Amino acid sequence: MKKFLLNSLLLVFALGVLTQCKKDDDKLELVQIAKVITVDQMRALPVGITNPTKLEKSGKIYIYQDFLFINEPNKGVHIYNNINPSAPVNIAFLQIPGNVDLAVSNNILYADSYVDLLAFDLSAMENIREVKRVKDVFMQFYVNNSVQKYVVTYKDSLIRRSTSNNKVMMDASASYSSSGQGGSMARFTLLNNHLYTVGQSDLSLFDVKTASNPVFVKSINLGWGVETIFPYENKLFIGTNRGMHIFNASDAANPVKLS
Repeated sequence: MKKFLLNSLLLVFALGVLTQCKKDDDKLELVQIAKVITVDQMRALPVGITNPTKLEKSGKIYIYQDFLFINEPNKGVHIYNNINPSAPVNIAFLQIPGNVDLAVSNNILYADSYVDLLAFDLSAMENIREVKRVKDVFMQFYVNNSVQKYVVTYKDSLIRRSTSNNKVMMDASASYSSSGQGGSMARFTLLNNHLYTVGQSDLSLFDVKTASNPVFVKSINLGWGVETIFPYENKLFIGTNRGMHIFNASDAANPVKLS
């Protein structure tokens, strides 16, 4: 019953604050509707390498060696052979539900999957393997519940808007592929054998001295409005909607706030 009520409230909220993504002459709009699933259901979603698919919406772009990685928000990562930068070839799609950012070091790709951090071995591009899942490190996606943990996900849906009576009605041919928002600003960065990630209000640290075995170290609260992170000369510059945090990361596991 709690889950039903929670899903109902999220649906009402989504319909009330929907942001129009695409509109045509038939008054159809592609919108995002919130959906709640259990963390067990989230971790049971398919993860791994598949055949190349068409890129529909690009997020973070990452270049590593002769490969180009392009995130499709909340779906996964498109992989391109970039030996000829003027004509990259789409060679595979790495399915990662809830993914919006990534970083690569020593042939290991790090990617978020809702509340978890995943690590993939890129040694053989035709056989990319998940080598580790670090659970419960991106807590902003959780919906608090005393009995079960739930994760907020989003679905693309086509709706038809009636302008005559100002009502919104679901179209019978609704599409339900996973989707979400993902910005072009980096939220993952690597420095001194550590992976640093920023969420809406915190900085998370992972020890990646052994690249295939990322270990969560700790989170540092930064307050709301965090947007991006950039490393430079043993410092971390963390942009927010109010200004910038600067950390000295000479001691990589214990960054010290300078301003």
